[in-house]
Amino acid sequence: MQRAPPLLVSCLGPAGETTPELPRFVFDGDLAGCGAVAGVVLAREPEARARELLQAGVPSVFLGEAALKDSSALGRLAAEFGPGRVGAYAAAARMEVSWALETVCNADFRFMMPSRCEPCWELLDGAGARTGTEAAWWLGEMSRLGAGSLLLRADVRDDTDLDVLAQIVAQCGERLWVGPLIDPEPALEDWIERASARRLVLPQALLGRVPGLLVQ
Repeated sequence: MQRAPPLLVSCLGPAGETTPELPRFVFDGDLAGCGAVAGVVLAREPEARARELLQAGVPSVFLGEAALKDSSALGRLAAEFGPGRVGAYAAAARMEVSWALETVCNADFRFMMPSRCEPCWELLDGAGARTGTEAAWWLGEMSRLGAGSLLLRADVRDDTDLDVLAQIVAQCGERLWVGPLIDPEPALEDWIERASARRLVLPQALLGRVPGLLVQ
């Protein structure tokens, strides 16, 4: 029987009281005074800022809106600094479904057709606005372009979201870190047991909710 990969947990946000073993990712605006970090999340910052941080010795960066607007930005950075130091960051939410009256296929028969048949998450831009870009597809493209790691934040509101998360985890494998977007009480046991999430990125306040994780 094949054993599940180990559960890894990282902390996302400003410095706090965590165990030394936990890697810490911070947003660029929280970088000052944080000391050693495993990576910097650039939700809105441009490619030039990512290059500046990498040249300064930051272990890794996660490119967000800059890669969404210009996917070649991630490829350039990965080629210059190595894919292990360049990742992609995505904030996502359930894609809304619209309905339209379909009359083209059969003029004698009309029916309501959804804009999308399968539930999915879509990317949010740096301001939180919906982009219409499917998160799973985009993460796959970022991997193809050289992203060594993927950091995805979204809120799992119901079983449908849990299924979407499970599909993305299966697609992205060990490259994927996942965490909640704004939900203060995510059902992390479901993330782990039902969606097979093995790399969690969590704010300080949620570290104590991970089953079996001891936090000082």
